[in-house]
Amino acid sequence: MWNCVCKCGKTCVRWGANLRNKKVFHSCGCYNAKRIKEVQYINKKEFNEYEINDQEVKIFNEDKSDYVIIDLKWLDYFKNFHLWKDSDKSYWYIFKEDKNIPIHTIIMKSKEVDHKDRNLNNCKEENLRPVTHQQNCCNRKMRKDNQIGYKGVRARKDSSKFRAIVTANGIDYNLGSYNTPVEAAKAYDTGAIRYHKQYAQTNVSLGLYKNGENLDMNNFTDYLA
Repeated sequence: MWNCVCKCGKTCVRWGANLRNKKVFHSCGCYNAKRIKEVQYINKKEFNEYEINDQEVKIFNEDKSDYVIIDLKWLDYFKNFHLWKDSDKSYWYIFKEDKNIPIHTIIMKSKEVDHKDRNLNNCKEENLRPVTHQQNCCNRKMRKDNQIGYKGVRARKDSSKFRAIVTANGIDYNLGSYNTPVEAAKAYDTGAIRYHKQYAQTNVSLGLYKNGENLDMNNFTDYLA
């Protein structure tokens, strides 16, 4: 146990393991209290400005620098709330029954929802699909702490080569070792399409190949069936 001083000046006690965890936001509790007040303030506001274009609606944030797209048939429902965007996850929320609820989960009536085009601002029904947690994980972007620059690629500690690994159903599949990160990235993409099918997030879809390197996705259409 450690005695810590929060940025607000208050002293608090924390476990050492939690302090070493970079994913945990460390505060005495003042950060969460501040966020709750901010959300409560946001949700006292009126419905956002919006534009109707045929059968879709753009709903803007306060300074109109960003917007979410929904189907026109959902407009009357969301008019009862103020929509806001989370700066961390980039999801759009409403505050309902004392909870922040992502609007895509309301539209699809599912806790786990995947954006097909990976654009979290596109919440039209045709772009959303209910998924399992495993399927949703397949479609995630590259981790921020990735030091190689390619998804599914790790540097080998026992050599100067690079290993491609894809995870499916809790199992890590070793796809071999390669001389360059690009070669390993291509191997990962092939494996991701084979195991994750239409939910695969590849280095190609992330736009990570450089110097004209690319992967012809037409070679792998059999895996998408």
